[in-house]
Amino acid sequence: MKFKIAGVVVIAVMLCAMAAEYGKRSKPQEAVVVTDTYVVMAGDTLWSIAEEFCPDREDKREYIYDLRVRNRLESAAIYPGQEIEIWRYEK
Repeated sequence: MKFKIAGVVVIAVMLCAMAAEYGKRSKPQEAVVVTDTYVVMAGDTLWSIAEEFCPDREDKREYIYDLRVRNRLESAAIYPGQEIEIWRYEK
């Protein structure tokens, strides 16, 4: 019984070590966040802006929520000529 428990512990430690090493290798390079002012054009929506500037690894809904918070938008309505703060990532 002691050998079974010891074997399980050894396997668990090995799996944790492998997962930690994989995490180091699979991390993307650090990206620089660039903040910019975007002038809303006719036909733009928060969704279309998110599609253009939101990184693939990020949820567009979260990006839109952050757009609304950062720009103090009470609703998702935006209008042509309006300036909003956007951000994007550069490597």
